[in-house]
Amino acid sequence: MINNKKLSWIKWLLKRLVPGVFLLGGYLLLNTERGLETTVLFIKEFLPGQLKINNIQGRLMGPIQLKELYYQNNKINLYISKAQFDWQWKDLFHGKLNFGPIFIDKLTFFVNQKTSQKKSNAYQQKTYRLPKIFRYLKFNSVDIHQMNVQSEGISFLLQGSKYQQWNINWEMDIKDLNKFIPELQGKIALRGKIKGAMSNPEFDITTEKTNLLWRNWQFKQLKAAINIDSKNQKWFFNLSTYQFNNKTIKLSPIQLNLSGSLSPFSLEGNLAEFKINKLAQLEPFSSSIIVPITKISSHLSKHGLEASLQTSQGYKNQLFFYLLLPRYQLHSIPSLQQGLYANIDLNFKDLNFLTQLIPDLKKPKGIFNAHIKIKGAFNNPIFNLNLNLRQASAFIPALGINLKNINYQIHTNKNNLIGNGQIHSGNGFIEFHTITDLLNQNLSTLIDIQGKNITIIHNPEYQIIATPKLKILANLQQIQTDGTILFPKANIKINPKNNNLAELSSDVVFIGTKKKSINLPLMFKNNIKIETGNDIRLQYQGLNTKLKGTLTIKQDFDHPVLATGVLKLSPGEYNYYGQSLTLQPNSSLNFANTPINDPILNIIASRNVLILPVSTPNISADTKSKIGSSNFIQSSLLSSQSIPIQIEIGLKVRGTLEDPSIILFASPSNVIKSQLDLLSYLITGQASTQLSAASTQLLLNAASNLGSEKNNIGQLISKVQQKLGLDQLTVGAKPIFDPTTNSLQQNTSLIVGKNLSPKLNISYSLGLLNQISILEINYLLNKNFSLQTTSSNFANGLDLIYKLEKN
Repeated sequence: MINNKKLSWIKWLLKRLVPGVFLLGGYLLLNTERGLETTVLFIKEFLPGQLKINNIQGRLMGPIQLKELYYQNNKINLYISKAQFDWQWKDLFHGKLNFGPIFIDKLTFFVNQKTSQKKSNAYQQKTYRLPKIFRYLKFNSVDIHQMNVQSEGISFLLQGSKYQQWNINWEMDIKDLNKFIPELQGKIALRGKIKGAMSNPEFDITTEKTNLLWRNWQFKQLKAAINIDSKNQKWFFNLSTYQFNNKTIKLSPIQLNLSGSLSPFSLEGNLAEFKINKLAQLEPFSSSIIVPITKISSHLSKHGLEASLQTSQGYKNQLFFYLLLPRYQLHSIPSLQQGLYANIDLNFKDLNFLTQLIPDLKKPKGIFNAHIKIKGAFNNPIFNLNLNLRQASAFIPALGINLKNINYQIHTNKNNLIGNGQIHSGNGFIEFHTITDLLNQNLSTLIDIQGKNITIIHNPEYQIIATPKLKILANLQQIQTDGTILFPKANIKINPKNNNLAELSSDVVFIGTKKKSINLPLMFKNNIKIETGNDIRLQYQGLNTKLKGTLTIKQDFDHPVLATGVLKLSPGEYNYYGQSLTLQPNSSLNFANTPINDPILNIIASRNVLILPVSTPNISADTKSKIGSSNFIQSSLLSSQSIPIQIEIGLKVRGTLEDPSIILFASPSNVIKSQLDLLSYLITGQASTQLSAASTQLLLNAASNLGSEKNNIGQLISKVQQKLGLDQLTVGAKPIFDPTTNSLQQNTSLIVGKNLSPKLNISYSLGLLNQISILEINYLLNKNFSLQTTSSNFANGLDLIYKLEKN
């Protein structure tokens, strides 16, 4: 039995021995190489992944030297060829973790950032914070020969040292910026240096030339550089890009240079001269204006943050901008409640730059001044605007008008923007008054237009004078117009050299020319009354007349422009195939809530002629035998003479402007029995039996153009064909190869043809403007193949023709 004295002594010994054992074990673990190796084995046991160190020396208390360290798990790969570091463990008692010196020969670190199959919401903003332990870290001396960090899309390379002086070089390449910055596409290469004293280093960051795309804006050959000198509290920034553009405008080249101090904050610099080009795909070249050098400055004063911007083009054009943010604290983002005061002054005495933005505008002159004041807060700014354009003039070649005495003033009045202006053109003028509600989200604007005898267009095709009286209600989505426009004088010429209102027969169909729909950015609603004066002249495809009447033009949202009313055509004439026909007083263009560009035609035109009643004998067999001669028509149309009489002969144009039809008439109507003779007398003044070859061509051409299922004229050619026993009798374009010009030409010819059998066809064409005759014989071999022989003034030939039909 152990007595109490011995038991007490054992307890005392254990109390002294156990702490000693722990202290000895801790010493051996922290201060021997065996302890370091034991610690590494322990870490390998619990560390996820694989850790391998070929050689490690030292102790946990430092220093530690290792060679060939490999570590790998499912996220990272780490390799260190050689490293040595030490740390001051005594600083732990002062709340610091002090490392140094640190030496790394070569370090490679790869991060595997494979995304999960289920994609998260795009571009969710995340806030990254450094672990709190970094607040207590301190590196006294670092020497890195090469450190390479790579992840998916990013590579980072660093080398250098930190010991009393900074001497570090680094490079970073980002292959796809879109993964880190929403809507920014492209790649960028950053290069940087850190040098100088330990406490006040100097930072240099540059980018290599690159192309970037942000939304619809392209940056071509973008390059930037920034330098921060913490010792002297100075900084410098440079940005340049060869071209900066979207689909509408292009700015080039851009060169921005800024410099200043860090404390107190200041900024000075300039934006170099650059061009603004308005891009137009349909124009052979783009228009541009030149923006002169812009001076930029900013500083922190006792009033707050002040900034100014100034640019000038000599003494003619000047821009000045001033901004003050009262009581602004540096190193913070301004809040929406941040107060502000801004002043913008713009003065233009040379308006020639407008010709570059608006190519149809020439010789602009005048003086433009703008003064804008902004005060309040970012979330509730108050604007005070005053714009003034005076003594202005311009020429618009496309319209042929000179705008002069242009004056326009616009200013704010409480929550409204009020404008007044006047423009003179020709011997008249126009005045307009505008008021815009600035509190309305769509900027609702009322425009009152009053004018008198103003020339709105004066070119070779149109000369129009107008007296408008309109009220326009407009906003960012729609425009609504009401009022009247009086046209006291106008002269309109639309295709006056074409003498046919109706030209193509109804079987002519154009393919591949679909009308393109135009999507306008605004919706329109119009209710305008059009009144014509006593001097409105119209020339349209042989029609030469005066217009008189009233139209009501209406257009609802997303609907075409419709018109209602009557425009009378009198007095006037209609030139039809060289003959002047007098318009009847009841001729008119009628609109019955119909499209304004497709009126209903009610045109009657006639002339008086002296004629001999004619009779057409039967075509003899001898006439049929003369098909091969150039004057077979003359020999087939024989006439008889009687006492001349005077009759009225003319035409009626019916239908619509897009689908007109012509009906021939004569008064008295029983004198001329043949529709062919009726047309012949109208355009030649002679019976069809008395026509020359040239007149016959004119007659057949007119008959072909009049061909329509709506009247009987389309049967005239068929009647002649039947009488002559022909299957084809037309006047048309016949292609012929001319060896003298080595080209294929279209030859206007009289073409006759006959089917001798279901498979054999013979045709003969005779040039009406030149003596070129072509004889063609076509024999159908089967459904797809046929033989064709051709004989003309120039050459003879035999062709094998293959026809392929597609469904």
